Amino acid sequence: MKPTAEIGTVRRVASTRMPTSWGMFRALGFERDVLNGVHRVETALALVLGDVTTGVPLVRIHSQCLTGDVFHSLRCDCRAQLELAIESLDQLPD
Repeated sequence: MKPTAEIGTVRRVASTRMPTSWGMFRALGFERDVLNGVHRVETALALVLGDVTTGVPLVRIHSQCLTGDVFHSLRCDCRAQLELAIESLDQLPD
C-alpha cells in the first residue's frame, strides 16, 4: 500500500509588484510542505491583475516550460498559449 502524502498549509512567502507591457501585476509566491516518504517543498507563483475580490476572476494555470517560454522552442506551443491568454486580458471589461 502506498503511503498517503501529508500536505501542509499553503503559505505566501513573497509578494511584489511586477510591471509588464500588459499592466501592473502582483506577483505572489507560495510554498507548502509535502511529506510522502521524504520531505519536499512545492512552490507556485500567482500573477494577479486587478481586483479578484469582486466578480468571477479569470484564471489560467500554466506549466513550467523553460524551453518554450524563455527560448521560444518550436517543439512546443507553451509560449504561444501563454501570450494568447495574457492578450485576452485586454478583452475583459474594466
